[in-house]
Amino acid sequence: MSKRKTESTYKSRPNITQIAKIAGVSPTVVSLVLNHKARQYRIHPNTEQKVKKIIEEQKFLPSELARGFRLKKTKTIGLIIADISNWFFSEIAKKLEKMARDKGFTLLIGSSEDEIALEEDIMEKMAAKSVDGMIIASVKDAVTKKRTFHHSTPVVFLDRRVGHGQYPCVSSDNKAGAFQLIRHFLESGIRRIAFIGGLKNVSTEQERLAGYRMALEKFGIRYDRALIKEDAFRPEFGWQAARDLFSRPASDWPQAIFTASFTILEGVLKYINETDKNLFQRTRLGTFDNHPLLDILPVAIDAVEQDTQQLTETAFALLQEGMQGKRVVSLQRIIPPRLIIRYKM
Repeated sequence: MSKRKTESTYKSRPNITQIAKIAGVSPTVVSLVLNHKARQYRIHPNTEQKVKKIIEEQKFLPSELARGFRLKKTKTIGLIIADISNWFFSEIAKKLEKMARDKGFTLLIGSSEDEIALEEDIMEKMAAKSVDGMIIASVKDAVTKKRTFHHSTPVVFLDRRVGHGQYPCVSSDNKAGAFQLIRHFLESGIRRIAFIGGLKNVSTEQERLAGYRMALEKFGIRYDRALIKEDAFRPEFGWQAARDLFSRPASDWPQAIFTASFTILEGVLKYINETDKNLFQRTRLGTFDNHPLLDILPVAIDAVEQDTQQLTETAFALLQEGMQGKRVVSLQRIIPPRLIIRYKM
């Protein structure tokens, strides 16, 4: 067999043994070059350059999967969020993907659509792919009496708390954020404030409603259950809730509406825009979660802005500790939100 024939390109990408054969060295030498240890093990620079050249010519890529099996690491992490179209979760996903990529990880994303069965299915599939860790915005309730997590895979919960504090979790101070915005409404002289929220069983909903109620109590305002609407963090529910609130006699209309998420606010805006734009002048609007569009809308909407950068960084740091087998000292991390006032009296 001629030398030219031996050094010809393989029809499929070669393995490390074949690269070694072409270079006339051992597979160990190729491995050391690939892992940037040629100088450490005193491999001659000419040999190192020869191996590198052949690696480039043959378009050789080391098998990350094979390496993962050897090290019991796949360099992948999973992110399970409630709704990829939700502005807050899409921002989290965007930031986490970059952080993971910068650390050499690949991010797998799943959307549970706020369904427990789907969330559990995604978890099982990610675990089956041997992800090194998962960050989850869970739809499971804050108590989780019946459902627990049996995976050995490190997990950090984001935005929504699960269990009695036994799992690492990073969330905003939802109660304080809602309290600040409702207090601002009340200090402006508003008294009838409607609350449109999402899933009753998740911690974010419970804490934001608690902040709403705490502000009313502080100002001596009676809690009116007729002004509370809870169902789902979706635009269509926001539309339905606004329709219900404004289907009553005008004397019972709310003076302000606070939505527990930007997605719900979308539905409220759609309803008002379709039915009576004058409601924008007579009804103040506020929401949990900020969005760039709120800076350019013709109507001024106050917002509680979550620090997505800090939330993501903290969750990723906790997950890295878990993946390294470290004991997490503080399981619950609370990130302060920021109140943004756009409405000028």
